[in-house]
Amino acid sequence: MSGYGDIEALWLARIRAINGYDTTNTSRGDWGMLSRGTAPRYVILKPGEHTREMVSFRTREETWQTVIEVWQRLKDDGSTLTELETAVNAILDAVDQYPRLEDTGNTVRQGQITAVREVVQIPADEPAWLMAALVGVVHEEKTISYQE
Repeated sequence: MSGYGDIEALWLARIRAINGYDTTNTSRGDWGMLSRGTAPRYVILKPGEHTREMVSFRTREETWQTVIEVWQRLKDDGSTLTELETAVNAILDAVDQYPRLEDTGNTVRQGQITAVREVVQIPADEPAWLMAALVGVVHEEKTISYQE
């Protein structure tokens, strides 16, 4: 792996493998789709915290966080929260099945969702959306090639 783009691509591929998600309602950093599209639900990824630590002379562990925002369009029938909860649970279940996020480079040791933050209404005064932010964490181990 070489950075946020690669890690986010793994998360995005895992989410797009869930029934109901594709390129029209998932993105990396494109919040404009909320106003352009007509889907009832969207998932938008953004970079989170990144830490790096040498664990031996030639091995570094990198921890990548990705914030996975799940947006549910607000309806007046009271079902919006239940639908958002169902969507979040589907993502949790799909990620739990692939703890290495199907990394083919063999550097991801573990990918998991470590937290689901409090659901918020967006905007707060006259909400049009409910949003739950999931915190995805990937632990990656890299071998370092030093130049002498």
